[in-house]
Amino acid sequence: MRELLRELATVCEEEGCPMPARATVYAFISNAPTPSYRWSDLPPSVRATLHNVDPAARVPGPQLVQRAFNAGDVAAISFAASLPWLCLYQAREVPGFRPKSLALLRAVMRTRGIR
Repeated sequence: MRELLRELATVCEEEGCPMPARATVYAFISNAPTPSYRWSDLPPSVRATLHNVDPAARVPGPQLVQRAFNAGDVAAISFAASLPWLCLYQAREVPGFRPKSLALLRAVMRTRGIR
């Protein structure tokens, strides 16, 4: 987050516009659009965690992270852990996490430098 705020400050200074408040940035990234993934393009171990999903559907990144960490095997969790940082950041707030799964997600985020 510090790096993101530094880069944002640089861009704002170059463009001559005021730097948004830290709270504004946090509010934005909590709701910013994230990538979605076609069910048919996902690895089999990840697809196995998604129940009642149409093969033509697109699954939002944060939801994919939540399902993989909650119900996936090591391959599914590894795939989800490699998704963009914004998916992991927003996944923390997806309801339905088991406590140990959420703890694992937080450990992955800490390892990747996501706060």
